[in-house]
Amino acid sequence: MDTEYKKLPGLHSDLWAIFDGVKNKQDGPALRQALAPKVHEVGGKLTDTNLKKRDDFYSILTAFSNCMKVALQSATYFEDKSFDNKRDLYKRDLKAFVDLRKQVREDADETINYDEYAEDIRSLLDKHIAGIEVKEPDGAYLVGNLGKDVKPQDMSDDEARNQTDKITGRITKMIEQDLADDPYAQEYFSKMLKKAIEDAKAMFDAPVKQYILFADFEQEVKERKVADVPNDFMDDAGKLNKHAQAYFGLFKHLFDSAFLTEKALDNEKLVALAFDIDAVVNDAVAEYSINPAEIENAIHMKLLPILFTELGLDNAQKLIEEVLKVTRLEA
Repeated sequence: MDTEYKKLPGLHSDLWAIFDGVKNKQDGPALRQALAPKVHEVGGKLTDTNLKKRDDFYSILTAFSNCMKVALQSATYFEDKSFDNKRDLYKRDLKAFVDLRKQVREDADETINYDEYAEDIRSLLDKHIAGIEVKEPDGAYLVGNLGKDVKPQDMSDDEARNQTDKITGRITKMIEQDLADDPYAQEYFSKMLKKAIEDAKAMFDAPVKQYILFADFEQEVKERKVADVPNDFMDDAGKLNKHAQAYFGLFKHLFDSAFLTEKALDNEKLVALAFDIDAVVNDAVAEYSINPAEIENAIHMKLLPILFTELGLDNAQKLIEEVLKVTRLEA
């Protein structure tokens, strides 16, 4: 403990070294911008080029924080005259960096979304927690609306850039993870994201326009609005049958337009086949829910006659294998 605090100056310098490219070190949004997700195409793949910098920041900040905890328990640290003008600085910077880490983790979508646990937590409270008294509130927070209704016209350039980086990071994860069950949509939106990034470069001096571009694009990804996929997969209540749409996309993903035309498989026919596949999968899952191997066998046996007529044996087998991959993801 008597010597650990002597690491503080080095760790403090290492932290600030991460922000060497920031001209004004007192500008919080600029510091945040230095660590925000930056998605670029590297070797044909979309990559967050700031990922390593964020990891380095988290690692050094943890070391600095741990060192401060030890130093504050050391009498020698407070007796060392060479630290008289640094103790308050270290405490201020530590607090600022911890707050910055929280913001950056939110920007990079690295924090846990507790909304998905809300129903379980509510049930737990209803079952085990008894109320004592009810008080009428003076007002109400519409929690569901917090963070929504962002008004682009009220944003500063730095705020718009931070929001854009945050959205871009979310979109990249959505494409990689949420669309894993729809290879065609995944491929489509990957191309569209690359195009959006290129289009945004032409708007470098208009951060708010960049924000609007990516905000609109994010909504399209959420709704899986693929240009050449018909709206037949949306029911009257406005709910998307994403599995049937994914099966439709598999035909486009695996076979080129010339082959589909040769086989007289237009969109109307593909939509019908997609719903047939969805019905087969749902029946198999319902019948053999506790036996994944039997689910796959049932799907294969029922789909092969249907698809063989339309595609031929090899192509039918190829499509069925992709259907099984989608089914495994949902298991």
